[in-house]
Amino acid sequence: MLHSKPNSIKSHFLLGSVQRFLFFLNTLFILLFPSCSNKENSLNCTTLPSRLIQTSVNVSFEFGSDTSILVDINQDGITDFEFLSQPAGNRFNPFIQGSLLENKIRIPTEKDQIFLNSGDAIKSTDVFVNQFNFSDLGNGQAAHFNDKFLGVQFTVNNATHFGWIKLSSTTNEGESSSTPIYYLKVSMELMEVGYNESCDKSLILP
Repeated sequence: MLHSKPNSIKSHFLLGSVQRFLFFLNTLFILLFPSCSNKENSLNCTTLPSRLIQTSVNVSFEFGSDTSILVDINQDGITDFEFLSQPAGNRFNPFIQGSLLENKIRIPTEKDQIFLNSGDAIKSTDVFVNQFNFSDLGNGQAAHFNDKFLGVQFTVNNATHFGWIKLSSTTNEGESSSTPIYYLKVSMELMEVGYNESCDKSLILP
């Protein structure tokens, strides 16, 4: 009996050490597995042929104090972009921004050419920014348009995809309005989102 107690303590200590080591290995695997999965998905999407995935959304809204319209380009349940208003004095600037720093909006050299048409290209060499203020377009005339496209890029499992948001816009003044957009009530209709299933590849808008 005098020797059984130390042996019991030693066995318990060894068992506890093994359990802690197995717990460490399990935790390490959980941390590393998503990274491996992301790399695998990234490699797989580069081998896919270009295929445009389109989804109708049909959402109408007016920019105001509580505007927050979430956009999920690839319908995976994760927000990619947000239309929102930012306070500026006693008014609100209409914005679109990426939900992640890697999610961006295509910006051409001339900002009045930000909106694209069917048949235009969205390329990896285009310039993209994380946030765009629609007030930068100028006056109310620029805020009146139908069936135009915003080019975007967004990430899925660390892979970059190019896509688009199809939309129309109007204001509380006529199409010939010279009033700065900053002073107007801007309403938008989102009609469609889409993207190239193959990552890191340009696309032609449908």
